[in-house]
Amino acid sequence: MKLDVLLPRLCVLVMVVVLAKLAGAEDDRSGQNLTAVPSDLQNTETIRLNNNKITDVGVGLFPPLTKVLYLSGNHLTHISADAFCNTQLGGIYLDYNFLNSVPNFTCVSDTLKILRIIGNRLVGHLESNVLRTYWSLKIVNLQKNNVTSFDKDLFCSFPLNTLDAGENLLRKFLYLSCASETLVRLELNSNRICSIKASDFANFTVLRSLNLAGNCLSSVDILLSAQNLWTSLEKLYVSYLSLEHVSFTGKGFQKLNHLILQGNPLGCFQMVSKQN
Repeated sequence: MKLDVLLPRLCVLVMVVVLAKLAGAEDDRSGQNLTAVPSDLQNTETIRLNNNKITDVGVGLFPPLTKVLYLSGNHLTHISADAFCNTQLGGIYLDYNFLNSVPNFTCVSDTLKILRIIGNRLVGHLESNVLRTYWSLKIVNLQKNNVTSFDKDLFCSFPLNTLDAGENLLRKFLYLSCASETLVRLELNSNRICSIKASDFANFTVLRSLNLAGNCLSSVDILLSAQNLWTSLEKLYVSYLSLEHVSFTGKGFQKLNHLILQGNPLGCFQMVSKQN
């Protein structure tokens, strides 16, 4: 092939490779004492702005390729409802800010899959309209806030896979029937839940990990009644409760391989092989 034909093709190939690498690269501005979102962010999939002093997120600051955004450890009190329009945002990490409500992410309701708001200032009751339009959401982490309760249909509009509401102020087990066919991992540790009912677990079909540690439960034997858990539950955390007696049917929980019981005043632990 002649050189004058080959060179243009090589140039195009090089440009394609460079653009592909840029598209998958990160723009990391963490720990730079920024007080605002920079106006010159690269058009990349991952943007890191952790550990700065950003207080507000306005409109039109993030490039179209943005898929994962880290804003943890800032001073955020407000995020504009239109902040992420025209992006492909799929995951946002807002840990340890000063947010007192769940931001509005309607612009990315079709793409957002991960929402993490650990250690903020969420207080009281969360209403259903907070997450109603997030059709693709799979992972929600609201750990270390001061949430006391949730609307019954808060998690009904999306295929919830993982929910972490640990270290809040919940007094009752969450109503999660509408997520029962998709929920795989449920973290409710270190709340103020003092009782659970068989009906709380009646419809779970794929739940693999359940964390109830650090609540004020005196018994978890009611879980034996939830036969739908017998073929799915693999990990059960019931440490630091007030359990004096635990009885599980060995034949019942067929996949249970991780049972954490430390920190209980146990006088009796019994694995019973259920007879046919």
